[in-house]
Amino acid sequence: MIAGEGIHAELRNQMGFAVGVYTQTTAAAKDAWQMLPDASRKEEHVSQIRQGADEPFQEFVSRLNTAAGRVFGPSVATQSFITQLAYENANSACQAVIRPFRKKGTLSGYIRLCTDVGSSFTQDIAIAAAIQGKPMKEIMYQQARFNTGTRSGACFTCGKLGHRAAQCPRKGESEHSTAPAKKPPDICPKCRRGKHWASECRSKTDKDGRPIQGNWVRGQPLALNQQCYGALQIPEQMQGQRGNEPLRENTSRTYSGPPQAAQDWTCVPPPTS
Repeated sequence: MIAGEGIHAELRNQMGFAVGVYTQTTAAAKDAWQMLPDASRKEEHVSQIRQGADEPFQEFVSRLNTAAGRVFGPSVATQSFITQLAYENANSACQAVIRPFRKKGTLSGYIRLCTDVGSSFTQDIAIAAAIQGKPMKEIMYQQARFNTGTRSGACFTCGKLGHRAAQCPRKGESEHSTAPAKKPPDICPKCRRGKHWASECRSKTDKDGRPIQGNWVRGQPLALNQQCYGALQIPEQMQGQRGNEPLRENTSRTYSGPPQAAQDWTCVPPPTS
């Protein structure tokens, strides 16, 4: 029975209501019940509710929801207010995890980010900060970016579950979209006669008939087979070529045949008359 007033005070008059009226009445009764203060404990203002050092983030959000619902009732503005307080009144560990995603994050996203934050998590972060020589907030920021960017078992190409990057149906799309279009070659800078890459040019001369360095096929080097002569003995072939030029020793050549014996360099005095 619904407590009514006036003509709706009697039950027989309430039985003629439409079905939607009973649904609205039930929802209003639940909202009114939730707004009643809890007599078993001291109530505090919504803005003064803060997360404990070892309190799970989801329990902290539950306390915020209960307190805000009793004061403001369920509405979109209430949820926005709770989302703001969930970051501002959270402990330092959860604030560091939520901070990179505060502007575009939701309350459910905050809860997912802070699922693993606890006493053991704080100890691990403190040890990592001491080893790396970085502040704890920076380590928490790196951990939050890693947890959000890499989902366990997700495809690295599209981020969805159920397959790997090698079998991703969008792999070809990403490759074609990211690969830049290859520019066609212009006039070859070496021969200046065709449109091809200089590395693929096989012409021996350019358009003016001048030879192109590097495109000629070199023959096999000839083996040196020359006899070794004495220091003062010059072959006839070399005499005709060198003329009166002084003979210089070439230490880079190799000669075949047995080594020559050292010549006698004893100076003979001139004859006396």
